[in-house]
This record gives sequence, structure tokens and C-alpha cells, in this order.
Amino acid sequence: MTRSIVAHGVAPARTHREAAEQLRRPFATGAIGFRVMRRVESEQHGSAVVVGPYVRAQSSIVRLSVVTPGRWRETFEPVAGERLTGVTPGALCVLCRLTITLPYDVGEPDVEMSYEDVGETSSAFDNTVKALYSDARKRAGVAAGIGAYLYTAMPEIVLPLNSSDIRMLPGGDAVVSVACQARLRREYQAHVLRSEVIGTFGQVFAHGEPDGGIGVSDDDSAAEKGTEAQEALPATQTEAGTVGRLGPEPPSAPVALVGEQSSGQRQAPASRAVTTLSDEQQQRICELAEAHGLTRGDVANVVRTVSGHPAADSETAAREFDGGLLATTPAHHMPRIVDAIVHAGGDRQLALAGTNGHVPIDYRDL
Repeated sequence: MTRSIVAHGVAPARTHREAAEQLRRPFATGAIGFRVMRRVESEQHGSAVVVGPYVRAQSSIVRLSVVTPGRWRETFEPVAGERLTGVTPGALCVLCRLTITLPYDVGEPDVEMSYEDVGETSSAFDNTVKALYSDARKRAGVAAGIGAYLYTAMPEIVLPLNSSDIRMLPGGDAVVSVACQARLRREYQAHVLRSEVIGTFGQVFAHGEPDGGIGVSDDDSAAEKGTEAQEALPATQTEAGTVGRLGPEPPSAPVALVGEQSSGQRQAPASRAVTTLSDEQQQRICELAEAHGLTRGDVANVVRTVSGHPAADSETAAREFDGGLLATTPAHHMPRIVDAIVHAGGDRQLALAGTNGHVPIDYRDL
């Protein structure tokens, strides 16, 4: 594995002040998606929607792991919805507490600083539990400055509901079209390069995101997923022109693992090519794993688990890693691999407290 955990020339923060400066920096364009926030009646557009930028919970995790590797943790606590105001009836709520442990100044003792907020979701969304924890995690990250600029430094976007910029899913959710997503990302890029934004939040901090935009994951709301599904699938011709196809991305075949497929190749559906992890993504995984104290075998078992396979013994898993396992892993697994590495690394750090040995990870919990 690489010995460097510096991303784009930025070393891990040594103090809370340095962490705050790095955490609040704007994300690269490829980390940004746009979703419908609410419907409104506009004098200019009539029935319209307010569209806003967002980043995924995985992006917050990557930012934390790059800026404060091994120095942060999250805890979750269910909250009764009736204790809160402004909550959707029947919604589930959970509080996320993000704690970062660093000194205030170099040479001083460590001090814990906690940031917390409540996530909310209802049964109307897909993957309710995942969406709930994802929302809480993102909100706690905003409290620490991660992505806060999206709420304060970005202009409001209002689009007509009946325009080609907005598409309606079968369930009634409104999503932002592929073409509009691309246009809004270009506008976002120009906005975060303005001197006023740089002076307040700093330069854009990239983490190797794809230029084409945010990737497909499984932890956010149906409206977000519908938008990303358009980006993930090929375009189809209609009478009105070329538009993005709607609907969930078809599942890809599991990763080929040593001893399970003699050819060592993944069997992808004939109608759809599967993109594997790029060299840069593989490098990011290795750096993140090293920052969280994971071995080559640990990384291989994380990939196994994310791909739906049981964990192997450490020696077998290490051989699979050395045999190029990451190079054959589907790229759309990247967010879940990142999340699982952080989860596994956090579990190990807690288990190692007061010991000097190697503590195995229960991959069934990932």
C-alpha cells in the first residue's frame, strides 16, 4: 500500500483550527448533484420547483477521513418524532453526533469537539433506514462545516415544473433532468471559483471525483436516486429527442473472486458494460485503508462483503488483493467500499484501545 495519505497536496489537520479550514472547503464539481427541494408557485414560472445542490454522505466521510484520519467518530441515537417540531407525521428520526479529537493548537493536549443534528425520513422513501442514517450523517457534517456553503453561498434555483429541465418519475417524484444537471454543475463550478466564495470557504478541495458527476449509491431518497439513474443509464431516443432513461440501475454481476470463477472475470449482463475501479479510485481506497489501519486482507474482505460474498481468511484475502482484486471491482461499489472501510477502521480502533494486538473485524456488521 502507499505510505502517503495526503490528498491533492493537503496533509491531515493537526489542530481543530486546521480541520475547520479544510472541512468547510467546497467540493469538486464531480461530487455535486442537484435535487428538487420543494414545489412552489412562482409569479414568473407558475408551478415550479426549487432545486438545490447536495453532496452524498459518502463524500462527507471521505472529507473527514482525508482531513482527520483516525481522529473522528460518529454515534447515532434514535429520537422520538413527537419530541421535535416541524417533523413529518410518521417520520423516523435519529440524532448523529460527530466527534473530532484534536488539539486546539499544536503541542496542546487533545480536545473532543462534537457536532450533532437530527436526520429524518419517512416510509415514502426507498431504503428507509439507510436514508435515515445518511441524512443524519450529512446534517452533522454540515454542523462541522462540511458542505455548509451549499446552504449559504449558493443562489436559489427555481425551475418551471413543466419544463424539459424537470422530469416526473412514475411515483410522482420530480427529478432534475440529465441535461439540466450538467448545466447546473457548470454554473456551480463558476460560482465556487468566485473570489467571495474562495475568501470565505477556501479553494475547491477535490477527492478524485469523476468529472461526469455524482455516482450511483443506495443510501439516499428515491428522488435523488431517480435523478442519478438517468445519468447511469444510456440515453434513449423519443419523439421529443434524446432524454435520460428513468428507473433503477440494473444490478451488475458479483466481483470475480479467487477460487470462485476460474476465469477471474466478472460476468456482466450482455446489454450493459460494467465499469471497474479506475487507478485513481484504487489508490484512494488504499490510502483510506492505510489511514484507518486496515491490511490488504482487510480491504479484500471489505470488497467481498460489499459484493455479497463471505469474508475469507486473512491469508487468502491478502492473495486476492495482490492478484488485482480492486482492478476487477465495479466502480459503482466505490461509495459502499469507502463507507465500509471507515466502519471497519473505527471498529478496530475502538477494539484496539489498550491493546497491542491485531483485532479481527466482524465483516458481517458492514
